[in-house]
Amino acid sequence: MKRFATICGIVATLGLVGGADAQLPMPVQKDGSKLKVAHAKRVARIDRNFRIISDWVTIPQQGVNPQSVNFSMAWDATDADPSALPNSIYTQFYGVTSGLWYFGDTFNNPFQINDVTLNPSASGKSATLIQLTNTWNPGASSPPSGNANLTMAFFSGHGFNPITDVLDGIVVDFGDMAGNYYWLQVDLAGTGIGLPLCYGTGNLWTACGSTVGGNFQMAPGVTQPDLRNMCSPGEAQFPGTNPSSSTHLEWLDINPSDFTIAANEFYTLDYTGSNIGILQTVAGLFIDTDIPTISGQITLQDIDPFTLRPVTSIRVVVTEAGNPTNVVSDQTVALGPNGEFCVVAPLNSGNYDVYAVPTHWLIRAAFGVSYSGSSVTGVNISCENGDSDMDNEIAIGDFSLISAAFGSTYDTGTGTPTGPWDFMADLNHDDEVNIGDYAIMSANFGMTGD
Repeated sequence: MKRFATICGIVATLGLVGGADAQLPMPVQKDGSKLKVAHAKRVARIDRNFRIISDWVTIPQQGVNPQSVNFSMAWDATDADPSALPNSIYTQFYGVTSGLWYFGDTFNNPFQINDVTLNPSASGKSATLIQLTNTWNPGASSPPSGNANLTMAFFSGHGFNPITDVLDGIVVDFGDMAGNYYWLQVDLAGTGIGLPLCYGTGNLWTACGSTVGGNFQMAPGVTQPDLRNMCSPGEAQFPGTNPSSSTHLEWLDINPSDFTIAANEFYTLDYTGSNIGILQTVAGLFIDTDIPTISGQITLQDIDPFTLRPVTSIRVVVTEAGNPTNVVSDQTVALGPNGEFCVVAPLNSGNYDVYAVPTHWLIRAAFGVSYSGSSVTGVNISCENGDSDMDNEIAIGDFSLISAAFGSTYDTGTGTPTGPWDFMADLNHDDEVNIGDYAIMSANFGMTGD
């Protein structure tokens, strides 16, 4: 979490963490008896700019049968027991008294970003069950009122920079909802879609809005995901058995709430001095281990083994075998330290082509992957380096880009480039464009991708 630590240091230096500009009101307790259960009706994939990048898919399963599903926790703020899902997930209360902590009906923070440490067994996989509690208040009143479409976007990513580290996410539509306190459930079984998760440590976004004219927009009125005590072995005041965790630091979009993050919207949610403990967004991410996946290893050739800029995500496209225009799924997912990748398998059995779509490497595919309803492993792909202009061939255009950036360097620690720096020309990620990059391109010159 080097980037997360760097951002913390910057913000603390500005006096914003714990300073006057970052003070939050004291939490109040929500009446949990007023919670209404709501199930998501449809889901689509979404990119980091909140653009919907797939067709909407109807969510067929409205409520989980815990006797027929084998869940594994990926991240959860309340130390829930996956074997008891869904009915007991938020009936355990941690704190000085029972209750859901929030900041009042008219406190508006529709967009939050946590730092997260995942359950190790969940690294790089896709969450297929999401649960959270939320105040939905289109009428901006107390108690909540009004009626509007409720849509939520979820992302995870590496590090803590919401701009550069995020993976593709999902957007889920709950339909028109009256203002109230809600327990929101998203069960993606039967959709062929999951929420891609990072490896190890990273970040989690939750954004609450509406779908208008097919686009995700800022929520009308006010809205907020609830906050609860973070319960994990590392939380001194309320330790739990939860193998996932987070710290007290979180981005809250409240100044104003506009789906953008400003420096003075980085807050500490450490309320240990008032016997409340460390608070985190009430969100549970769970993996249905019975949902089949396609996994393997993607090798990106010629990266410096000591690079400070490892590749941590990659676009994976699954198509009908022999028909590249019939795309089954297209998403950016985590790439593990040894090139591991994992995507949710297609809904239907058949033969598929699995494409790795990197940046300055050629696109390569594993062709004719046979899927018959069970998870497929060992799908291995190796991509040649040198396609700096991303036209899927290594040719004179790539030579020109490397020549233009030759001699430039990049200081990873400070983020400072020197000379005509171009990330796409630094083929081996050693933070300088030199003869080594020429050698890689020359060895692969003339190659074209799949």
